Amino acid sequence: MSLLRRLSEVWRGNLFHYRLLRAERLRSLALGATKGDTDVVASLALRKFSGEAEAEEDTDAIHITDACVARIRELRKDGAEGESKDNLLRVRVDSGGCSGFQYTFDMDTSTKEGDRVFSKEDVKIVVDEVSMQFLKGATVDYVEELIKESFEITSNPNAESSCGCGSSFVPT
Repeated sequence: MSLLRRLSEVWRGNLFHYRLLRAERLRSLALGATKGDTDVVASLALRKFSGEAEAEEDTDAIHITDACVARIRELRKDGAEGESKDNLLRVRVDSGGCSGFQYTFDMDTSTKEGDRVFSKEDVKIVVDEVSMQFLKGATVDYVEELIKESFEITSNPNAESSCGCGSSFVPT
């Protein structure tokens, strides 16, 4: 059996395990709800099945970690004289990388038509509509390691697998 085939089976097993844990967590949240909360849980479930956009937006949100917020604030503070203090982090998915698609991160000063904006405190992250298809429910983090410091997508439910450096991924 080739190394690539074995790795593929391991990644698929991990993905299955992740989805199983996620389903169990959602079920325990629904079971742990109080009597008053069961109506809320039921209405959210009905919205999801009726296709209302409001319920869909909650699952599509991009999650932002505290480390990511802190680093964007540092970049704003250290910015060049006359540079906007309202910089946004633009996250895109481009073709390329060792797994087929790669994440790119850029500082931007404005949004474009069709962009989705996600915020935490005073920090905003912008994602274009094409990239949003690959990033629904993902988590943006700032990671500091011995060999690099960078923004990363640390959790992406739309990725079947990713490369070792975390810069590229295979979509589900």
